[in-house]
Amino acid sequence: MRECAAWDPELAREVARAAQLVKGYGDVRRRMLAGLDALLDTVLAAARREAAAGAGFPLASRLASLYRTLVLEGPESEARARALATEVSARLERGEYEAAREGLIEVGGPDMAPHPPQRSEAPRDTRGAPRSPSAS
Repeated sequence: MRECAAWDPELAREVARAAQLVKGYGDVRRRMLAGLDALLDTVLAAARREAAAGAGFPLASRLASLYRTLVLEGPESEARARALATEVSARLERGEYEAAREGLIEVGGPDMAPHPPQRSEAPRDTRGAPRSPSAS
């Protein structure tokens, strides 16, 4: 989580949301923990590749979101989430970033297309500054 937070707030939020996967007792809990481990392994591997490329973290963030969404849909979708993680990982291992991106779109639809990082047009020294009452 700290590694993600140091890289990108949106990625950190998606990884933190993955904690929703851990629930239940006994076999269900073990299965959900295994799903969380798979999500973290795949997302962190994708994020490390994106960090090395200096292109933001759109693929890793969207992968975390889609994986979590699929698992939360129920046991039937867990297999889809695992298959997605395996396929995206394999494509990234081969250096096929665009193919990995397309895999997210195939499974999650166009809303899952990684978006490039948003840049603020405000001057750097005014970002996050409180707005004056007259600017409202």
